[in-house]
Amino acid sequence: MEDYDLRNECSRIITEIQPHVSSAEVSKTLEYTYSVAHMNLVTKEDIKMCVRLTARGFEIVGDEFDTANKEPTITYELIDQLLSDLSPKYRESFSSLLAQKLQNLQ
Repeated sequence: MEDYDLRNECSRIITEIQPHVSSAEVSKTLEYTYSVAHMNLVTKEDIKMCVRLTARGFEIVGDEFDTANKEPTITYELIDQLLSDLSPKYRESFSSLLAQKLQNLQ
């Protein structure tokens, strides 16, 4: 597991969620290791957050980019769960894309 870089995992996740949020980037200032990484997100409702990724999941640790100054209250297993919980526009956008992909399969 020590060769596994969660910063790369954050980059992969950002690519997946990018169409459904206003902004997403890997934190360039917060420390990261094989076991922790941070990403900065802005939802389409303009909710700004810093999210920590660990083996436990995703936790909101700040209300500003590159800021880990609050104790997380919820750990989400998936980034989709976190964003769906906080952003109705994320749910709508993600659901619309999924429906379109299913339609294309027919």
